[in-house]
Amino acid sequence: MTATMLDTPHTAAQAAEAAGCPYHRRAAPPPAPTQTTVELGADGVWRISGYREVRQILRNEATHQAGFMSEMVGRTAGMMKRLPVLFMEGEEHRALRNESGKFFTPNAVDKNYRDMIDTLSEDLIAKLHAKRRVDLAELTKTLAVQVAAQIIGLTDSAVPGLPARIAGILENAAAAAQPGANPIWSGLKMNAGVLAFFYLDVKPSLQKRRKSPQNDLFSYLISLGYTDIELLTEAIVFGVAGMATTREFISVAAWHILERPELREIMVNGDDDARYNLLSEILRVEPVVGDLYRRAKTDITLNTAHGVVTIPAGAKMQLSVVGGNADASVVGEAPDAVCPARPMAEMK
Repeated sequence: MTATMLDTPHTAAQAAEAAGCPYHRRAAPPPAPTQTTVELGADGVWRISGYREVRQILRNEATHQAGFMSEMVGRTAGMMKRLPVLFMEGEEHRALRNESGKFFTPNAVDKNYRDMIDTLSEDLIAKLHAKRRVDLAELTKTLAVQVAAQIIGLTDSAVPGLPARIAGILENAAAAAQPGANPIWSGLKMNAGVLAFFYLDVKPSLQKRRKSPQNDLFSYLISLGYTDIELLTEAIVFGVAGMATTREFISVAAWHILERPELREIMVNGDDDARYNLLSEILRVEPVVGDLYRRAKTDITLNTAHGVVTIPAGAKMQLSVVGGNADASVVGEAPDAVCPARPMAEMK
Protein backbone atom coordinates (compact mmCIF):
# COMPACT_ATOMS: atom_id res chain seq x y z
CA MET A 1 0.00 0.00 0.00
CA THR A 2 2.83 2.38 0.84
CA ALA A 3 4.40 1.90 -2.58
CA THR A 4 1.11 2.62 -4.33
CA MET A 5 0.56 5.82 -2.36
CA LEU A 6 4.05 7.07 -3.18
CA ASP A 7 3.94 6.06 -6.83
CA THR A 8 0.67 7.80 -7.71
CA PRO A 9 1.90 11.43 -7.70
CA HIS A 10 5.23 10.35 -9.23
CA THR A 11 3.38 8.71 -12.12
CA ALA A 12 1.24 11.82 -12.59
CA ALA A 13 4.37 13.96 -12.64
CA GLN A 14 5.96 11.73 -15.27
CA ALA A 15 2.83 11.89 -17.43
CA ALA A 16 2.83 15.68 -17.26
CA GLU A 17 6.52 15.94 -18.10
CA ALA A 18 6.02 13.56 -21.02
CA ALA A 19 3.33 15.90 -22.35
CA GLY A 20 5.77 18.83 -22.11
CA CYS A 21 4.00 20.39 -19.13
CA PRO A 22 5.30 21.22 -15.65
CA TYR A 23 3.42 19.12 -13.11
CA HIS A 24 1.44 20.83 -10.36
CA ARG A 25 -0.69 19.75 -7.51
CA ARG A 26 -4.03 21.53 -7.61
CA ALA A 27 -5.80 23.91 -5.28
CA ALA A 28 -9.10 22.84 -6.86
CA PRO A 29 -9.79 19.17 -6.05
CA PRO A 30 -9.71 16.92 -9.11
CA PRO A 31 -13.12 15.78 -10.31
CA ALA A 32 -14.39 12.57 -8.73
CA PRO A 33 -14.23 9.54 -11.05
CA THR A 34 -17.50 8.91 -12.85
CA GLN A 35 -18.77 6.24 -15.22
CA THR A 36 -20.34 8.80 -17.54
CA THR A 37 -20.21 12.56 -18.05
CA VAL A 38 -23.90 12.90 -17.10
CA GLU A 39 -25.17 11.20 -13.95
CA LEU A 40 -28.32 11.50 -11.84
CA GLY A 41 -27.40 11.63 -8.15
CA ALA A 42 -29.33 10.04 -5.32
CA ASP A 43 -30.35 13.56 -4.24
CA GLY A 44 -32.09 14.16 -7.58
CA VAL A 45 -29.40 16.53 -8.90
CA TRP A 46 -27.95 15.85 -12.35
CA ARG A 47 -24.12 16.06 -12.28
CA ILE A 48 -22.54 17.00 -15.59
CA SER A 49 -18.77 16.92 -16.00
CA GLY A 50 -17.75 16.60 -19.68
CA TYR A 51 -16.61 19.72 -21.51
CA ARG A 52 -19.02 19.28 -24.41
CA GLU A 53 -21.94 18.43 -22.14
CA VAL A 54 -21.33 21.39 -19.81
CA ARG A 55 -21.08 23.70 -22.80
CA GLN A 56 -24.39 22.43 -24.18
CA ILE A 57 -26.14 23.34 -20.92
CA LEU A 58 -24.50 26.77 -20.63
CA ARG A 59 -25.53 27.62 -24.19
CA ASN A 60 -29.07 26.33 -23.73
CA GLU A 61 -31.66 29.02 -23.03
CA ALA A 62 -34.07 26.47 -21.55
CA THR A 63 -32.35 26.84 -18.16
CA HIS A 64 -32.24 29.44 -15.42
CA GLN A 65 -29.81 30.28 -12.63
CA ALA A 66 -29.89 27.95 -9.63
CA GLY A 67 -26.76 29.10 -7.81
CA PHE A 68 -25.10 32.31 -6.57
CA MET A 69 -27.74 32.97 -3.91
CA SER A 70 -30.53 32.68 -6.48
CA GLU A 71 -32.98 31.72 -3.74
CA MET A 72 -32.24 34.93 -1.81
CA VAL A 73 -32.59 37.02 -4.96
CA GLY A 74 -35.87 35.28 -5.73
CA ARG A 75 -37.25 36.40 -2.37
CA THR A 76 -36.41 40.05 -3.07
CA ALA A 77 -37.34 40.05 -6.77
CA GLY A 78 -40.74 41.57 -6.03
CA MET A 79 -39.05 44.72 -4.76
CA MET A 80 -37.12 45.22 -8.01
CA LYS A 81 -38.19 46.27 -11.49
CA ARG A 82 -35.34 44.25 -12.95
CA LEU A 83 -33.21 41.32 -11.79
CA PRO A 84 -29.42 41.58 -11.42
CA VAL A 85 -27.55 40.86 -14.65
CA LEU A 86 -26.41 37.50 -13.25
CA PHE A 87 -30.05 36.33 -13.03
CA MET A 88 -31.42 37.88 -16.22
CA GLU A 89 -32.11 35.63 -19.17
CA GLY A 90 -32.24 35.82 -22.94
CA GLU A 91 -31.80 39.02 -24.91
CA GLU A 92 -32.17 41.28 -21.87
CA HIS A 93 -29.24 39.52 -20.22
CA ARG A 94 -27.05 39.67 -23.33
CA ALA A 95 -27.74 43.35 -23.93
CA LEU A 96 -26.96 44.46 -20.38
CA ARG A 97 -23.97 42.13 -20.12
CA ASN A 98 -22.51 43.61 -23.30
CA GLU A 99 -23.04 47.18 -22.13
CA SER A 100 -21.90 46.75 -18.53
CA GLY A 101 -19.07 44.46 -19.60
CA LYS A 102 -17.29 47.36 -21.28
CA PHE A 103 -16.10 48.50 -17.86
CA PHE A 104 -14.33 45.16 -17.29
CA THR A 105 -12.72 44.41 -20.66
CA PRO A 106 -8.92 44.14 -20.75
CA ASN A 107 -8.72 47.19 -23.03
CA ALA A 108 -10.92 49.30 -20.74
CA VAL A 109 -8.99 48.28 -17.64
CA ASP A 110 -5.69 48.95 -19.39
CA LYS A 111 -6.82 52.37 -20.61
CA ASN A 112 -8.64 53.63 -17.53
CA TYR A 113 -7.06 51.87 -14.57
CA ARG A 114 -3.56 50.66 -15.48
CA ASP A 115 -1.81 53.64 -13.86
CA MET A 116 -3.81 53.19 -10.66
CA ILE A 117 -3.17 49.44 -10.61
CA ASP A 118 0.56 49.95 -11.21
CA THR A 119 0.81 52.55 -8.44
CA LEU A 120 -1.13 50.40 -5.97
CA SER A 121 0.88 47.27 -6.84
CA GLU A 122 4.19 49.09 -6.42
CA ASP A 123 3.05 50.39 -3.03
CA LEU A 124 2.08 46.89 -1.89
CA ILE A 125 5.39 45.44 -3.12
CA ALA A 126 7.31 48.22 -1.33
CA LYS A 127 5.55 47.27 1.92
CA LEU A 128 6.42 43.62 1.28
CA HIS A 129 10.09 44.53 0.82
CA ALA A 130 10.01 46.54 4.03
CA LYS A 131 8.33 43.81 6.12
CA ARG A 132 10.01 40.87 4.33
CA ARG A 133 6.83 38.81 4.60
CA VAL A 134 3.12 39.28 3.94
CA ASP A 135 -0.18 37.48 4.35
CA LEU A 136 -1.06 36.90 0.69
CA ALA A 137 -4.78 36.75 1.50
CA GLU A 138 -4.62 40.28 2.94
CA LEU A 139 -2.48 41.62 0.11
CA THR A 140 -4.82 40.26 -2.56
CA LYS A 141 -7.85 41.58 -0.66
CA THR A 142 -6.41 45.09 -0.67
CA LEU A 143 -5.58 44.93 -4.37
CA ALA A 144 -8.86 43.33 -5.53
CA VAL A 145 -11.11 45.59 -3.42
CA GLN A 146 -9.46 48.86 -4.45
CA VAL A 147 -9.35 48.01 -8.16
CA ALA A 148 -12.91 46.64 -8.32
CA ALA A 149 -14.19 49.61 -6.28
CA GLN A 150 -12.82 52.01 -8.88
CA ILE A 151 -14.45 50.16 -11.77
CA ILE A 152 -17.80 49.78 -10.01
CA GLY A 153 -17.87 53.24 -8.43
CA LEU A 154 -17.61 52.23 -4.75
CA THR A 155 -15.15 55.01 -3.96
CA ASP A 156 -16.97 57.27 -1.50
CA SER A 157 -17.52 55.31 1.70
CA ALA A 158 -18.77 57.29 4.69
CA VAL A 159 -16.12 55.69 6.93
CA PRO A 160 -13.03 53.53 6.21
CA GLY A 161 -13.37 49.75 6.30
CA LEU A 162 -14.82 48.72 2.92
CA PRO A 163 -12.56 45.60 2.63
CA ALA A 164 -13.57 44.40 6.09
CA ARG A 165 -17.28 44.92 5.40
CA ILE A 166 -17.02 43.01 2.13
CA ALA A 167 -15.13 40.20 3.85
CA GLY A 168 -17.84 40.13 6.53
CA ILE A 169 -20.60 39.59 3.96
CA LEU A 170 -18.67 36.69 2.43
CA GLU A 171 -17.95 35.14 5.83
CA ASN A 172 -21.60 35.43 6.88
CA ALA A 173 -22.76 33.82 3.63
CA ALA A 174 -20.30 30.94 4.09
CA ALA A 175 -21.37 30.45 7.71
CA ALA A 176 -25.06 30.43 6.76
CA ALA A 177 -24.40 27.66 4.24
CA GLN A 178 -22.83 25.36 6.83
CA PRO A 179 -24.87 22.33 7.96
CA GLY A 180 -26.62 23.02 11.24
CA ALA A 181 -26.41 26.80 10.95
CA ASN A 182 -29.14 28.66 12.84
CA PRO A 183 -31.22 30.26 10.05
CA ILE A 184 -32.53 33.10 12.25
CA TRP A 185 -29.13 34.08 13.63
CA SER A 186 -27.47 33.64 10.22
CA GLY A 187 -30.14 35.79 8.59
CA LEU A 188 -29.72 38.55 11.17
CA LYS A 189 -25.95 38.63 10.71
CA MET A 190 -26.26 38.62 6.93
CA ASN A 191 -28.84 41.42 6.93
CA ALA A 192 -26.77 43.50 9.35
CA GLY A 193 -23.69 43.15 7.14
CA VAL A 194 -25.57 44.03 3.96
CA LEU A 195 -27.23 47.08 5.59
CA ALA A 196 -23.86 48.35 6.84
CA PHE A 197 -22.42 47.89 3.34
CA PHE A 198 -25.35 49.78 1.82
CA TYR A 199 -25.43 52.77 4.19
CA LEU A 200 -21.68 53.16 4.66
CA ASP A 201 -20.40 52.32 1.17
CA VAL A 202 -23.04 52.04 -1.55
CA LYS A 203 -25.37 54.92 -0.69
CA PRO A 204 -22.66 57.65 -0.34
CA SER A 205 -21.18 56.56 -3.69
CA LEU A 206 -24.60 56.64 -5.38
CA GLN A 207 -25.36 60.11 -4.02
CA LYS A 208 -22.16 61.47 -5.49
CA ARG A 209 -22.77 59.87 -8.89
CA ARG A 210 -26.33 61.10 -9.11
CA LYS A 211 -24.94 64.63 -8.76
CA SER A 212 -21.87 64.06 -10.93
CA PRO A 213 -21.86 60.92 -13.15
CA GLN A 214 -18.49 59.28 -13.77
CA ASN A 215 -17.08 56.62 -16.06
CA ASP A 216 -18.03 53.64 -13.91
CA LEU A 217 -20.67 50.94 -13.56
CA PHE A 218 -22.78 52.76 -10.96
CA SER A 219 -23.10 55.86 -13.13
CA TYR A 220 -24.15 53.75 -16.10
CA LEU A 221 -26.79 51.81 -14.14
CA ILE A 222 -28.13 55.03 -12.60
CA SER A 223 -28.60 56.38 -16.14
CA LEU A 224 -30.83 53.36 -16.83
CA GLY A 225 -33.07 54.22 -13.89
CA TYR A 226 -31.87 51.57 -11.42
CA THR A 227 -33.30 51.90 -7.91
CA ASP A 228 -31.23 51.78 -4.71
CA ILE A 229 -32.09 48.15 -3.98
CA GLU A 230 -31.26 47.15 -7.56
CA LEU A 231 -27.93 48.98 -7.33
CA LEU A 232 -27.18 47.35 -3.98
CA THR A 233 -27.83 43.94 -5.50
CA GLU A 234 -25.52 44.69 -8.43
CA ALA A 235 -22.89 45.95 -5.99
CA ILE A 236 -23.03 42.60 -4.19
CA VAL A 237 -22.88 40.64 -7.45
CA PHE A 238 -20.08 42.64 -9.08
CA GLY A 239 -18.39 43.92 -5.96
CA VAL A 240 -18.54 41.32 -3.21
CA ALA A 241 -18.56 38.19 -5.40
CA GLY A 242 -16.27 39.71 -8.03
CA MET A 243 -13.68 40.84 -5.51
CA ALA A 244 -13.67 37.40 -3.85
CA THR A 245 -13.01 35.53 -7.09
CA THR A 246 -10.36 38.05 -8.16
CA ARG A 247 -8.34 37.72 -4.98
CA GLU A 248 -8.65 33.93 -5.05
CA PHE A 249 -7.26 33.80 -8.58
CA ILE A 250 -4.40 36.18 -7.77
CA SER A 251 -3.49 33.94 -4.82
CA VAL A 252 -3.54 30.67 -6.73
CA ALA A 253 -1.68 32.19 -9.70
CA ALA A 254 1.01 33.48 -7.33
CA TRP A 255 1.28 30.02 -5.80
CA HIS A 256 1.97 28.39 -9.18
CA ILE A 257 4.31 31.13 -10.38
CA LEU A 258 6.37 31.25 -7.17
CA GLU A 259 6.59 27.46 -7.04
CA ARG A 260 7.84 26.94 -10.61
CA PRO A 261 10.86 28.92 -11.92
CA GLU A 262 9.88 28.32 -15.56
CA LEU A 263 6.46 29.89 -14.99
CA ARG A 264 7.98 32.77 -13.03
CA GLU A 265 10.29 33.42 -15.98
CA ILE A 266 7.25 33.85 -18.26
CA MET A 267 5.63 36.37 -15.92
CA VAL A 268 8.83 38.34 -15.35
CA ASN A 269 10.29 38.39 -18.87
CA GLY A 270 7.55 37.21 -21.23
CA ASP A 271 5.44 39.49 -23.43
CA ASP A 272 1.77 40.20 -22.73
CA ASP A 273 0.55 37.32 -24.92
CA ALA A 274 2.76 34.83 -23.10
CA ARG A 275 1.58 36.11 -19.72
CA TYR A 276 -2.09 35.94 -20.68
CA ASN A 277 -1.63 32.41 -22.04
CA LEU A 278 -0.08 31.34 -18.75
CA LEU A 279 -2.80 32.96 -16.64
CA SER A 280 -5.51 31.43 -18.83
CA GLU A 281 -3.98 27.99 -18.38
CA ILE A 282 -3.74 28.43 -14.60
CA LEU A 283 -7.40 29.50 -14.58
CA ARG A 284 -8.30 26.38 -16.57
CA VAL A 285 -6.60 24.12 -14.03
CA GLU A 286 -7.68 26.17 -10.99
CA PRO A 287 -11.13 27.68 -11.77
CA VAL A 288 -12.20 29.99 -8.97
CA VAL A 289 -15.78 28.72 -9.35
CA GLY A 290 -15.67 24.94 -9.38
CA ASP A 291 -19.36 24.28 -10.03
CA LEU A 292 -22.26 26.13 -11.64
CA TYR A 293 -25.92 25.35 -11.02
CA ARG A 294 -28.84 25.54 -13.44
CA ARG A 295 -32.46 24.39 -13.40
CA ALA A 296 -34.19 23.08 -16.52
CA LYS A 297 -37.23 25.08 -17.65
CA THR A 298 -38.19 22.38 -20.16
CA ASP A 299 -36.94 18.90 -21.03
CA ILE A 300 -33.33 19.16 -22.28
CA THR A 301 -31.73 16.64 -24.63
CA LEU A 302 -27.97 16.23 -24.26
CA ASN A 303 -25.70 14.51 -26.76
CA THR A 304 -23.01 12.72 -24.78
CA ALA A 305 -20.17 10.32 -25.52
CA HIS A 306 -22.38 7.58 -24.03
CA GLY A 307 -25.53 8.40 -25.96
CA VAL A 308 -28.48 10.78 -25.74
CA VAL A 309 -29.67 11.80 -22.26
CA THR A 310 -32.87 13.72 -21.47
CA ILE A 311 -32.90 15.94 -18.40
CA PRO A 312 -36.51 16.57 -17.34
CA ALA A 313 -38.08 19.98 -16.80
CA GLY A 314 -37.60 21.27 -13.28
CA ALA A 315 -34.45 19.23 -12.63
CA LYS A 316 -31.48 20.87 -10.95
CA MET A 317 -28.08 20.48 -12.62
CA GLN A 318 -24.60 20.76 -11.14
CA LEU A 319 -22.12 21.66 -13.87
CA SER A 320 -18.53 20.77 -13.02
CA VAL A 321 -16.23 23.52 -14.29
CA VAL A 322 -13.28 21.62 -12.83
CA GLY A 323 -14.31 18.45 -14.66
CA GLY A 324 -15.06 20.18 -17.94
CA ASN A 325 -11.72 22.00 -17.87
CA ALA A 326 -9.92 18.70 -17.26
CA ASP A 327 -11.62 16.82 -20.11
CA ALA A 328 -8.68 15.06 -21.76
CA SER A 329 -10.58 14.73 -25.06
CA VAL A 330 -10.33 18.52 -25.37
CA VAL A 331 -7.22 19.58 -23.47
CA GLY A 332 -5.04 16.55 -24.23
CA GLU A 333 -2.60 14.65 -22.04
CA ALA A 334 -2.02 15.43 -18.38
CA PRO A 335 -5.14 17.62 -18.08
CA ASP A 336 -4.32 18.51 -14.45
CA ALA A 337 -0.98 20.05 -15.42
CA VAL A 338 -0.30 23.72 -16.16
CA CYS A 339 1.04 23.91 -19.71
CA PRO A 340 0.90 27.43 -21.26
CA ALA A 341 1.65 26.09 -24.76
CA ARG A 342 -0.98 23.35 -24.53
CA PRO A 343 -2.65 22.57 -27.89
CA MET A 344 -6.43 22.44 -27.56
CA ALA A 345 -8.83 20.39 -29.65
CA GLU A 346 -10.77 22.62 -32.02
CA MET A 347 -14.37 22.93 -30.85
CA LYS A 348 -17.30 23.83 -33.10
